[in-house]
Amino acid sequence: MKGDIASNDDSDVARHLATVLRSRPSALLFDFDGTLSELSSEPDSATIRPEMEHAVRRLTELVDVVGIVTGRAAQDVMTKFDTSNMVIVGNHGLETFNDGVHVEHDAGVMATASIDAAMSEIQARLVRDKLDDGVIFENKRLSASIHYRNAPNQKQVGSVLIPLSRRIATGHGLRLTEGKLIVELRPMEEVSKGTAVTQLVEELNLRAAVFLGDDLTDVDGFEGLRALREADVIDAVAVGVIGPDSHPRVAASADVLVMGVDGVANLLDQLIHELEQE
Repeated sequence: MKGDIASNDDSDVARHLATVLRSRPSALLFDFDGTLSELSSEPDSATIRPEMEHAVRRLTELVDVVGIVTGRAAQDVMTKFDTSNMVIVGNHGLETFNDGVHVEHDAGVMATASIDAAMSEIQARLVRDKLDDGVIFENKRLSASIHYRNAPNQKQVGSVLIPLSRRIATGHGLRLTEGKLIVELRPMEEVSKGTAVTQLVEELNLRAAVFLGDDLTDVDGFEGLRALREADVIDAVAVGVIGPDSHPRVAASADVLVMGVDGVANLLDQLIHELEQE
């Protein structure tokens, strides 16, 4: 199945997801920003709507594992809503909260000093060139994000920020990834949402998984699930959440599509209905 199912009724997609999730144990995994929460101009202001929170809470009663796989720090997303019955993977797989146990990846811990230094250099350069207006520097310790959505001239800032950040990141032994008007500094070791979902499948002995995401970093998760599905390890579905500024790779790599956070909310309502029929 590929993205062309997006033209079908949401109930068709929900029935398919419910069928997959009935292979037990199974997991329903979400990105946060742009999937459960509308994208916000400032990371701290992102919120989850009460009806969405209620739906996710109900799903924790219907699915073996419900989790968040996000680029945010795990503690950050845990302050947004009640995640007590969920698995939280933060910093693109560099940390996990599960059953009260917090585990940090060695690669992230070892990179903290390099991340601090690189962020300081990038910020100093943008300040020097008077390109820092509206730019938000978010140091999440194990990784870091630089948001330029609020910059008065996004194109100009991006044209300087991206190559500058890549050069400085490389000089500090880090790698750079890009998203929606954001660049991210991460350890050089290949840790991503793809490795995170693969690890969850292995550690929890999952037979099925569904992952919803809207950005380029979520494509890593889609591809991780696809590799497991093609190896006959699990049944899996990647759900692309599409908005006006979505990168084409999100739709191209997803199995099914929904339109924005409103589409996710509607799909979850339909999915709950299907799962409650058991």
